[in-house]
Amino acid sequence: MPSAQLPFVVVAATSLTACAQPLPADRAAYAGEWTGPGTILSITPGGDLAFEQTTRGTTIEVMGPIKAFDGDDIVVGFAFVTSTIDVTSPPAEHDGAWTMAVSGVALTKH
Repeated sequence: MPSAQLPFVVVAATSLTACAQPLPADRAAYAGEWTGPGTILSITPGGDLAFEQTTRGTTIEVMGPIKAFDGDDIVVGFAFVTSTIDVTSPPAEHDGAWTMAVSGVALTKH
C-alpha cells in the first residue's frame, strides 16, 4: 500500500471502530467468543462484532460495531450499510454452559 494512503486507512478504521456502543445491560450475555460447526462469533462488551460462517464452501464474514438489536437478531454496520445476524436462539445458560444459535447453528461460549 502506498504510504500516502496509509493515514487515510488508519483514520477511516479509527472512525469506524469509534461508532461502537457498549452492549446494553440486558444483552450482556451476548458478549464472548462463540463457536460451532463452521461458525465463529466474537462479541465484545464494548459492542464490536466479528462473525465468520462457512456453509457448503461459501464463507460469510461480517465485522463492525453493533448498531442495534432487532428482537434477538443483531444489526451490525455503519450508517446505511448494515448486515443482520440471525439469532435463532438467544444466549442461555444450561448446566453451567452458555449456548446460543445463529442461523440455526448451535454455538457454545468459550
